[in-house]
Amino acid sequence: SYGTGFILNSSGYIITNFHVVNGSDSIEIRYLNGEKSKAKIVLKDKENDIVILKPTHIANIKILDLPIRDSSQVSLGDGVYTLGYPLPGKLGGIVLLKGTVNSLSGLKKNQSVFLTNIQIQKGNSGAPVFNKDGKVIGVVSSLLDHTLADDIKPQYLSFVIKSLYLKKMLSQIPETLIIPADLSLSSNPDTQKKDFIRNVGNNIVLIEAE
Repeated sequence: SYGTGFILNSSGYIITNFHVVNGSDSIEIRYLNGEKSKAKIVLKDKENDIVILKPTHIANIKILDLPIRDSSQVSLGDGVYTLGYPLPGKLGGIVLLKGTVNSLSGLKKNQSVFLTNIQIQKGNSGAPVFNKDGKVIGVVSSLLDHTLADDIKPQYLSFVIKSLYLKKMLSQIPETLIIPADLSLSSNPDTQKKDFIRNVGNNIVLIEAE
């Protein structure tokens, strides 16, 4: 099993989906600079598909402190994007994917997720989803399974776990509650986004679980 994870801040803890590491005997993290580390599960929320990992080795790279947006402030139609490792055996590097918040709930009015049209692939699971200001509004979970949607064939509809559930977990690990740095990198919105995307790459990791 493989997926994407993200480092929240200089504490080094890594967020990903529970289903990425569920049942595994070994979890390995690969950082952007090529360094690798084993990791262990320190906290899990099976119901909401989130897990927090602690690596045995933190790579010698600059990590941004990622601010988490209150998911109740996310609105229908908001632009969002994610950075992750879809199909790592074929694409290899980090891939930027963009989309829109299409619904504030999931199947059967499930309030724990957003529905977006981000075109995720296998390997995107566990990636952070950012708003236009570079704040984390959720965690990529899965594509909408057409077998659960009365056999309707959805066109790239995906679920994003709301940041509310991540924040609840983080409150149980005091080391993760670092006040985020100011991410205002430029007065120009377009340049700011490009600078943020370039700098946040070190926070994005590939996870391989066996």
